[in-house]
Amino acid sequence: MQQIKENLQKHLETHPHATEEDIVKFVFQGMLGVGHLVSSAEAVRKRLEDEMARNPADDTEPLTEELSSRWVRLNLRPAKAGGITPEELAQRVARSAQLPLNHTREDVIAFCLELDGFDREKMREAAERLRNESFLPSHSEQYRAEYKPAYVVLAREEMI
Repeated sequence: MQQIKENLQKHLETHPHATEEDIVKFVFQGMLGVGHLVSSAEAVRKRLEDEMARNPADDTEPLTEELSSRWVRLNLRPAKAGGITPEELAQRVARSAQLPLNHTREDVIAFCLELDGFDREKMREAAERLRNESFLPSHSEQYRAEYKPAYVVLAREEMI
């Protein structure tokens, strides 16, 4: 858990416009990874093809961002610049999604509610949405406008 806190702090240093909503997403991905998004490797491949087509190759951005000891974000723009294909990524995502989870949504909520330095009420509202099992956290409009996130979450052992 300490590693998630440290990685979150690094993330906030480079993404100072992140909101409580974005913090919950970061922690959610750091604890629960990608399995919640994977219906099939084919569906993931199609989504990645579409997203990679919309994003220009850019080898000046970092390829990865650490979430936790188990999960990382792979940035699609430098991945595309490096010749990584949607097919290859989809296979890696599908394998990542098969891993057993060590945490629950309640763990994510508890972790977020104990974080210091944020608006407590906004954090509570953002985190408690996770009690609805069909809810998936997303980036805030502010975050999307400022940082244009384009990444996929992978298990560390699936990193390229």
